[in-house]
Amino acid sequence: MVKILLIALILSFASARNFSVSGISSGGFQAVQMHIAHSADCIGAGIIAGGPYYCSQGSEVYATTACMTSPYLINLEACLQYAQEQSNSGTIDNLNNLKTNTKGVWIFSGLWDTVVNQYVVRSLLSFYQNFISSSIISTNFDTYAEHSWVTNSAGNPCNYLGSPFINYCNVNAAGLILNQIYGNIKAPVKAISQNLKSFDQTQYMNPTIAIMATTGYMYIPTGCQGTNINNCNVHMSIHGCGQNYETIGDLFITENELNGYAESNNIIMIYPQVAVNLELNPEGCWDFWGYTGSDYALKNGIQIAALYNMTQNIPTPLNSAEAF
Repeated sequence: MVKILLIALILSFASARNFSVSGISSGGFQAVQMHIAHSADCIGAGIIAGGPYYCSQGSEVYATTACMTSPYLINLEACLQYAQEQSNSGTIDNLNNLKTNTKGVWIFSGLWDTVVNQYVVRSLLSFYQNFISSSIISTNFDTYAEHSWVTNSAGNPCNYLGSPFINYCNVNAAGLILNQIYGNIKAPVKAISQNLKSFDQTQYMNPTIAIMATTGYMYIPTGCQGTNINNCNVHMSIHGCGQNYETIGDLFITENELNGYAESNNIIMIYPQVAVNLELNPEGCWDFWGYTGSDYALKNGIQIAALYNMTQNIPTPLNSAEAF
């Protein structure tokens, strides 16, 4: 019996799939949580307007103060200590993986961001510098941008604050993130609308408990379809508050400029979706303070577990009648 369990354990490790993440705002915090919790398999991250791991320390008050407008309240030592304790206990992957497995990290904060203060994001940089070399971290802290996913082709003016939180700032976040992680990224091509698919998120979690939507979205490049799907890299991009499909439709999915790079570089894009809950999550944010439970930043946290499983078991697209 022990031998069988050992073989199963070895096979589970052997089948683990590398992936990378990106995110903005609450999606940025969630992307950091994914990177830290699953550092054995997550090889890089692109973070826009996100803060350090365990920034809120499980407090909604801290989430809306320290992690947004009042960075002087951030207790970075407590964040680091919590991460180390969880690493030691195995509730997140060993933090040593960050040094050995991370290929690149890209961090952005706009000078005009009035939602997440830039010094929150600078605290994230300090957090990462405790574990990985600064040589593989790239930052942009000098662009006059409001709170937004920044692009060089789509969106509102760079100083605009508002939906869909995608701003044209002559900053190619999509390309910069992917190149920082994978290197030698090919120029983007036109994304193919038929390659945008929806999938059933309920196979990964109970949406009522996870406060997640029943449907997620993905871009499967032409070169990754059929049996080729296992030969492609996987990148998960996590929307911010108010950017879920339920609120803005496919704008985040189609205007963040990632899909053109996905098509030319054979990278599968996964766009998980959170749900609006008037009591627990009225703004449609990812959990970085504990509305799903105290384990929200750990591997067994219901959202983290669901997102990780999406990267390891690529979703099966819904049929064309159900795709958007």
